[in-house]
Amino acid sequence: MQTRPMATDYMAQYLLWRFLPQPLFDTVCRWMYRLHIRRCYGV
Repeated sequence: MQTRPMATDYMAQYLLWRFLPQPLFDTVCRWMYRLHIRRCYGV
């Protein structure tokens, strides 16, 4: 079975989208994106 490393990130974004106000969701998603880039590419 192939694992999907982004599946947990997608699920977290979906849950945040459902429960956070839009401005806060945008801020958190930008932070999560930067974290993902650092984790995957070491930048």
